[in-house]
Amino acid sequence: MTGFFSALLFRLCIGHILADFFLQKRSWVDERRLKRGLRSGALWKHSALHALFSGIACLGSTDPRGMAAVALAVLASHAVIDVLKSAANARAEATNGPAWLIFAADQALHFGVLVACAVAVSGGRSAEPLFGRAVLLVTDPRAGAVLFAYLLLSRPAGFFIGELTRAWREQLRSEDIHGLENAGLWIGILERWLLLTFLLLGNPGAVGFLIAAKSVFRFGSLTGSGELRKTEYILIGTMASVLFSLIVWIGLNGVLRRLP
Repeated sequence: MTGFFSALLFRLCIGHILADFFLQKRSWVDERRLKRGLRSGALWKHSALHALFSGIACLGSTDPRGMAAVALAVLASHAVIDVLKSAANARAEATNGPAWLIFAADQALHFGVLVACAVAVSGGRSAEPLFGRAVLLVTDPRAGAVLFAYLLLSRPAGFFIGELTRAWREQLRSEDIHGLENAGLWIGILERWLLLTFLLLGNPGAVGFLIAAKSVFRFGSLTGSGELRKTEYILIGTMASVLFSLIVWIGLNGVLRRLP
């Protein structure tokens, strides 16, 4: 994996996460659920945003024709993959199928397209800084890998874990559960970021302290009778969050050892 290829790939992946999980409007998601297929305007707005970020990621890596080719490839592929995902989700909702597996397959297909684009553009050349030392953190593949890992452990990991635990969450819907809006989402994100930070700093003992501290606060209100299901649900979510963080850390270590 050359420095040029890896730096470009991480920029493309960062653009994908920003467009897919941070800048996608809720109204676009709702419209795509109601109007499935290539006729959805929200689908093309979302795909165009991905194409824009992919073109920006290619700045300094290829000529304008190459940038346009990557942007068009991402635009078309993202639209088609999302249409297939919507159809698969509709079938999953009707049959109570594994939505998290569809999400994982969807992201894997998008990643495959980005890898193909990076391979086509790189051509085996070595990366060159775009604006000198001022953009070293952007062009350095190691910095890109770390940033990608933190972004992956934010909303993408939260969405994956949410889909993984959906069946248990549905069992608790009838119960009176109140809490701050989106508090669980941000607790999970911060938890995974702290886990990755502790592991990168070579302090795995702090991981146990973090889990114990969370248990004190989260389980303190679950000591009454009839709270077993809530306790088990929180434990499953916490363990899934820890496992996801460990997998990303192992993968990141492997990548960093191979990068220049």
